[in-house]
Amino acid sequence: MSTLQERIEDYIGTVSDTTSLQNWLDAGIEFVIDVSKPDKLEKLARDVTVADAGLAVVGLKILGAHKSDVPARKIPYTFKSKALDSTSIYYASATDPAFCVGNGKIFVIPGGGSAITVTHPTVTASSTSISLFEENQTQGVILYSAIQAANQKLQGFVSTSDSLSITLPTVPTSPTLTTITTGTTSFTPISVSDAITSNGTYTDITDTADLIAPTISASLVGTLSDKPTYTKIATSFSFTDADARLANDDTELAEAELARMQTQINSTNQTVQEELNEFSKDSIVFQAEVQKAVHNSNHNLQVAVEQAKVNLETDIQNLRKDLETKITNARNTLELELFNTGKDVEVELANLRKDLEVDVQNKIKALESDFFDVKNAIDVAIANNEQILKQYTAEIQAYTYTAVAKIQEYQGKIENKNLVVQSIVALIASLREELKLIIGTL
Repeated sequence: MSTLQERIEDYIGTVSDTTSLQNWLDAGIEFVIDVSKPDKLEKLARDVTVADAGLAVVGLKILGAHKSDVPARKIPYTFKSKALDSTSIYYASATDPAFCVGNGKIFVIPGGGSAITVTHPTVTASSTSISLFEENQTQGVILYSAIQAANQKLQGFVSTSDSLSITLPTVPTSPTLTTITTGTTSFTPISVSDAITSNGTYTDITDTADLIAPTISASLVGTLSDKPTYTKIATSFSFTDADARLANDDTELAEAELARMQTQINSTNQTVQEELNEFSKDSIVFQAEVQKAVHNSNHNLQVAVEQAKVNLETDIQNLRKDLETKITNARNTLELELFNTGKDVEVELANLRKDLEVDVQNKIKALESDFFDVKNAIDVAIANNEQILKQYTAEIQAYTYTAVAKIQEYQGKIENKNLVVQSIVALIASLREELKLIIGTL
């Protein structure tokens, strides 16, 4: 035959807290005695002597009283003095005794007598029955104890799961890209030299045109929106109120409190899902912005390089035209000076042109060399920035993947918590319904 503990465990699973189990059994016996009709408790009746000064009734279930085996009638406590007054119609005698309960005591009038109380059976978890209890009374104790055990299990689950938390990975730091900036480079003005003065010396005709290295400036990365973040939902579920209701046997209010908690858990579950969806959407948008910024950056740099090349070629052509104009303007003056010195104008101008051409070519080569150095630096920077942004994109994707996995794991914990709470609450409700049916037979 199954022990009381085994019968309880058939309802709620293993009970390891044997101290609490014993307390639940004792409280269950008291509960069943309190709700049982007097005729169901006759087997448990016993006499307790009541002195004339009365007997404290704390912990006693009073079924009646008698004086020397003569049944005593129950009167209101306020009629106690009348029961002692021989002139009163409520007067009590040895052949017509009375009893009343008040001020924490029971009184048997006149002169004391015996109170009929209920014996509380002694029981242990290893017992297979409860002495003098009928089977429905024993079942009432089993159900009462099972409800208390289920409530403890619910409390224990909540206290351990209140610490549910989520730790998201660190958001990747925005990368520092290589900055491409070129300042202007000035070249020494090209001089139209060897102009001959009338006294046979030379005077310089200085060309003021400067070749300026191109300035290349392009935005490498556009403005990115804030990196996606996940806002953790607070999960603080307290069953303290429900526990207090159960402790006071206020089953209806306890059920209402548990239903309110169930609604809170469901709402939290929905909020977590909504936050997860928002986080996933923001991650997709952010990654798209990174890709767009990389594309726009590369495009802008290429456009800037091509435009700088065009500007350089235009500047070189304009320089050549300007030099030709200056040489032509100097010709008339030089012809007169050269004629006076007896030198051949054409020969001198040819030499001058040759010198100027060499000077111009050297400076153009230097400028083009500088330009291509800049372009090479830009190409290297673009490649470097592409690699940095590629790595950053990979980090963002890894962060998103890990964060989503963490959030889903967190959501799973809440859902599991929800399922466990639902199952325990449903079990408690079922046990209560069965206990109500048992109470109806007591």
